[in-house]
Amino acid sequence: MKPLNIFKNFVIFSIIAAASLWPGADILAQDKNPAPKRVLAIFVFKKGMPGPYRIEESLRAALASESSFPIELDVEYADQSRFPEKTYLSKIIDLYQYKYSKRKVDLGLAIGNESADLMLEHGEALFGDIPVVLITADRKNLPRSRLKPNMVSVEMGFDFGKTGSLIQDLLPKTKNLFVVSGTSLTDRKLKDLTVEALAEFDGRFAIQYLDDLSLEDILLKVARLPKDSVIFYLTLFRDANGQSFVPRDIVDEISEKANAPTFGVMDLYLGHGIVGGNLLSAGNQGKRYAEIVVKTLKGEPLTNSKFMGKGNQMMFDWRQLKRWSIDEDRLPAGSIVRYREPSIWANHKPEVVAIIAFLFIETSLIIMLWIQIKKRRQAEIKTHKSEERYALAVRGSADGLWDWKTLSGEVFYADRFKELIGYSPDEFPGTFDSFRDHLHPEDLDATLKAIEQHHQERVPYDVEYRLRTKSGEYKWFRARGQAIWDEHGKTLRMAGSIQDINERKQMEKKSQSLRDELNHMSRVLSMGEIGASLAHEINQPLTAIRSYAQAAQRLLVDDTPDLDKVGKMLAGIVTGNRQAEEVIQRIRMLMKNEQFERSRMDVKTFIKEVVSLLSRNVEEHKLSLRLDLDAELPQVFGDRVQLQQVVMNLIINGLEAINAGGDGLRELVVRALKDAPDVVTISVQDSGIGIDEKNKDRIFDAFFSTKSQGMGMGLSISRSIIEEHGGRLWVTQNPVRGATFSFTVPIHKEDLR
Repeated sequence: MKPLNIFKNFVIFSIIAAASLWPGADILAQDKNPAPKRVLAIFVFKKGMPGPYRIEESLRAALASESSFPIELDVEYADQSRFPEKTYLSKIIDLYQYKYSKRKVDLGLAIGNESADLMLEHGEALFGDIPVVLITADRKNLPRSRLKPNMVSVEMGFDFGKTGSLIQDLLPKTKNLFVVSGTSLTDRKLKDLTVEALAEFDGRFAIQYLDDLSLEDILLKVARLPKDSVIFYLTLFRDANGQSFVPRDIVDEISEKANAPTFGVMDLYLGHGIVGGNLLSAGNQGKRYAEIVVKTLKGEPLTNSKFMGKGNQMMFDWRQLKRWSIDEDRLPAGSIVRYREPSIWANHKPEVVAIIAFLFIETSLIIMLWIQIKKRRQAEIKTHKSEERYALAVRGSADGLWDWKTLSGEVFYADRFKELIGYSPDEFPGTFDSFRDHLHPEDLDATLKAIEQHHQERVPYDVEYRLRTKSGEYKWFRARGQAIWDEHGKTLRMAGSIQDINERKQMEKKSQSLRDELNHMSRVLSMGEIGASLAHEINQPLTAIRSYAQAAQRLLVDDTPDLDKVGKMLAGIVTGNRQAEEVIQRIRMLMKNEQFERSRMDVKTFIKEVVSLLSRNVEEHKLSLRLDLDAELPQVFGDRVQLQQVVMNLIINGLEAINAGGDGLRELVVRALKDAPDVVTISVQDSGIGIDEKNKDRIFDAFFSTKSQGMGMGLSISRSIIEEHGGRLWVTQNPVRGATFSFTVPIHKEDLR
C-alpha cells in the first residue's frame, strides 16, 4: 500500500504544479470580475401592470441566480397598448435614442407584438446589430423574411385549446361560449389565436366573440347571457371607445356582473373572479426569458422556439368552483386549487367533545363571573383612592389642568386653570369654544393645527400660546396634552395642562432687546474702524460733483456757452449725487437700530456692498481682496443688515490677522458657493497668522480676544446672528498659512430644488 500512496501523492503534486505554471491561470484571474452584460427588455405595456411586473420580477431573480457572470437589466415600458399613434412611437424612439446612444446594450428583449414591431423597424438604428429576441403571442406575423440575422422570434405559449376541452369536461351542458377581448394589437393577436384554437369546437357549442364593444356594452352583455353559457376572458387592454384598461382589473368587473362562469388565460387572473383554466404563468415566463438571455450571452446560437407546455398549468379558484357548483372531482389530475376554505367538519370535534366543551365553558364562565365581581370591588376601592389623589394633585399643582371630551365638546377646567387667567371657579364656561375665544388671534391657527396634528398624526402636543385674561391683557402659557383614541383611531378624549411662562417670555424679550443693542454697538464700532474707507467712498462722488460744477461755471462765462456740454456737466453732477446717496444709504442701513426683518436677497449683491465699503481699508493695508462667487448662486433668506455685519466682521478680522503676520502673501479671498441642497456657504480666507490650536474652541466665546485692543465680542455676536438664521459659523486652519472662517445661510424656499 505504501508505494501506491506515494504514487498518488506524486500525481496530485504534479497536477497542482502544472496548474500553477499554466499561463491560462493568469487569464482566469483576470476574468474574476468581468464587465457586466447589459440586457434591455421592452414591454408593450405601461409600468405597474400586474403581468409585466411579475415577469420582470421573475426575470431579475432568475438572472441573478442562474448566470455565472454579471448581467444588468434595463426595463422600458413603452405603453404602446394605450398610445398606438405614430407620433407617440416617434417620441419613444427619440427617447431610446437619447438614453442608449452612449449606453451599450448587449441583448434586446421585445415583449409584445407592438414592441416586436418597434425592434423590427428601428432596433438596428437604435442599438446596432445586437442579438434580439422577439416574444409575441403568435409568430405567424413574424416570418423569417421579416427577421434579420440577429433576431429570433419566440411564442409566449398560450394554449387555448386545452381550456376549451376543459370547459367541455367540467361543464358538459355548455351550449354557448362567449370570448371576451379588446381592440389593441395584443388583444387582436390573442383573439386570432383563439379563433384558430377553438375551431375544433364549432360543432360542440356556439362561439361568439365580444371584442368590438365598449366596456359598458360588454358588462351589459355578460349580465344577460343565455342559459348554459360560459365566458372565456382573454385580455382587454383597450375597448372599442379607445379607453385603456388593466386586464386583471376588468376580469373582476366581468365576473361580478356575469350570470355565467368565467375562464381565463393567465394565472394572474386567479383570485379575481375566474374559475380557472390552462393558465399561462407570468413567473414561469420570466424564468424562460432568463434562460434565453443567459444562453445567448454565452454565445449559443439563437433559435426560434415556443414556450408551449412549460409555461401553462391547470389552476382553479376553489371559491368560484363552489359558486358555479362545479364538482372538484372532475378537475384534471395534477390541478392546483387555491383559496380553499377549511371545512366546518375539519375545524370542530365530534358531538360528544362539543358537549364536554360546552359544560367546561359554562363552568369557566361561572368562575370568571365570580372573579370579575371580586375584581370590580377591588377596582372600585382603587378608583376611589385614585380620585382622592387626583383631586389632591389638582389642588396642589401650579399648572392648570384640563380634560376635553372631544365628541361632546365638554371640557373640565380645573380651578387653577381658571385662576391663571383671572377667573373664579364658577365663571369660565366648560366648553372648547370658551378656550378658543380666549386665544390670541395670532396664535389661533397654529394652536388648532397642533391639536389637529396630535389627533390625526399623533404628533406630541407641546405648544406655547397667549390667553386673554379676565382683565383683557394677554399672558403666555405652555400647553401640553395627550389624547386617547379608540380602536379605529378616532379621538375620544384629550387631557393636559397649561403652565404660566409669561415671566420667562418677558425675560426672553428683554434678552433679545439686549442682543439687538449689542449687535448695533458692534456695527457702530465697525463703522469707526472703516472710517477712512467710508470717507473715501463719499469723497469720490463729491470730488466729481465739484469738478463738474467748476467746468459748468467756466462754460457759462462765455458769451455763447455750449449748452450741450453744460447739460453733460449737470448730468455728471446728478450722477455723482446719486452715488453719494447710495454710499450714505448703505452706511445708514448698517448703522440703524431697528427691528430686523428677514427677506429673500441676492448673496453676491450684499457681499459686494460690504467689500465696496471696505475697499479703502484694503488699499491702505496694501492687500489683495479677491471675490470667488459661484455664477449660479440661489437667493438666501435672512436679514441683510445682520448678514452684512457678519461678513464685515470677518473681513476686518482677516485684515488685522494679515497685518499681524508680517511679510509674505497678503491676500483675502471671499467665497460663496452652494455645496449643500438647502444652504449657501460663505467664507473669508486670510493669509495671516492663523489660529492657535489651543484657542480654536474659545475664539467664539464672549469677551475672549487675542488682540490687545479687542473687546472679544465680534465673533461671538457673529455666531449668534448665524445661529439665529438657522446656520452655523466655524473656523479651519489653512494648510499653508492663515485661517478660513465660514458660515452657512439657508436658501430661500422658492429657490430650493
